[in-house]
Order: sequence, then C-alpha cells, then structure tokens
Amino acid sequence: MARHLRADDNQRRLIEASSELFAERGYLGTSVNDLLERAGLTRNAFYSYFPSKEALAVAIVEHTAAQWPPLIARFRALRAPAVDTVIALSLEVGDRFREDVVIRAGTRLSLERDTVKTPIPPPFHGWAEEIESLLSPAGEWELMGLSTPADVAARVIVTCLIGVQYLSGGPEGREQMMRRLTEMWTVMLPGLRPTPDPSVRIAAAQALRERVRAEAEEAESASLRADHQAESADGPPPVDLPPLNLPADVPPVELPPVEVRAIGRASVPEPASGSEALTTIG
Repeated sequence: MARHLRADDNQRRLIEASSELFAERGYLGTSVNDLLERAGLTRNAFYSYFPSKEALAVAIVEHTAAQWPPLIARFRALRAPAVDTVIALSLEVGDRFREDVVIRAGTRLSLERDTVKTPIPPPFHGWAEEIESLLSPAGEWELMGLSTPADVAARVIVTCLIGVQYLSGGPEGREQMMRRLTEMWTVMLPGLRPTPDPSVRIAAAQALRERVRAEAEEAESASLRADHQAESADGPPPVDLPPLNLPADVPPVELPPVEVRAIGRASVPEPASGSEALTTIG
C-alpha cells in the first residue's frame, strides 16, 4: 500500500539525504555507510527508522507513487479538453521531478527495480490506463478526432515521459526538462490529433496547469484559515499543571487559631447633661 512519508527531523534528514544519493548513484551504488555519512546519523538511528536499505528504497518509491492519484484527480475535475489535460499533467510531473529529489529518487529506483529484492512497480504504474480513459470517454475515441487509438497513444505517451525523465536525471538534464517535454509534445501532437500549431495546444495546457496549481494553493490557504479561526474560537488550550509532590518527611504546617470577632457599629457614649458638662469644663 502506498503511503506518504511523514517524519520527524532526523527521519526527514535521512530520507532527503538517501534520496539525493539514490538519485545520483542508484540503488547498488549507494551503501548504508554512504547514507549515514550523508545524513549525519548513527547506525542505530538509521535502523530505528528502517530495518534495511531496501526498506528505505521501497518507502521512497511508495511515496512517489502516492503523489499521482490526487494529482490526476485534480486535473480530471476541471473537465478540460482531454489532450490539454494530458499535456498539462506531463508538465506538472516534469516540474515535480525537477524540484523534488524524493520523486527523482523514486523514479530512478523504479527504473532499477530489478536490483531490489522487494517487488517494486515500474515508474508511472497505472498511468497508461489513466491516460487512455482521459483520451477515450465511453471508449469513443474516434469521435474525439484522435489519429490513433487511445490505448496506443497512452502507452506511447507514458514511454516518452519515462524517457524524458531518465535523460533529465542530472543537474543539467533537470534544467532542460521543460524544453524536452515541449519538444516531445511538438513531435507527438500531430500524431494524436491534426493541429496547425502544436505550440498553441502546449500553451493551452500550460495555462490549465497553472489553473490547477492556483486552485490547489487556494484550497490549502482556505484550510489554514479555517484551522486558525477554529483555534481562535476555541480559545487557548487548557494548561495541565503537574501535581505538586512534596517529600514524605516534610511535617505538616500547623497554623495558630485565628480569633474571629464580629464587626459591628462602634458604640458612641451618650453626651453628658448640661450641668455635668459645665462642671467638667470648669
């Protein structure tokens, strides 16, 4: 089952360091000692997170595979023209491959899956079926004006996408990723659907991709605002004070009794009679 990598600081550092090495050197070219040195962790720390190098590699591949279903779903939801949607998906994948070292490592490990004992799916596993379904709603690909059957087109698109990523593994290749994707579609588009200017379709796909990104960012911002408002409405969380544990040999403190007196109206003496007052003054 695919899972997302959720890690503490040490595990995140281990995943990023190992992804850099796997992307650069491949699975067989990377040892556990290499991983420890790059991540700056001890052997005990490594094995507290993953039982083996192989388990770490499988987790990276599963993380990479888990990125694609929600991405495809977001593009599907827009119900844009099928070819534009497929092109936009490929451009988004190319950007993620260029920017995210974990995805680059997962892609290379998938390509080198024969070197790992645990079964690993090929890169973009299931994408051919997804692209075919995008290109052939209800199976009526002829009605869409495609020049080739949707299943054939889907397999060719995925094969070319894998090839572009394979050639773009190094730093220089990553800088050329978008140019290679543009070249790929410039050559492939006339075979998919007659079009006078492939650059127009590529530009439309780029605009579609930017729209999906903007909507995803807005949804994330709205979620953060909702969480902030909920925290503000609830007020600060209660503070749990630790119990006060006094030593057993401390004697109890005895306070002296306190006399409580009633507080009333002060008594005022009656004034003396006139003769008594005179006698007193005199």
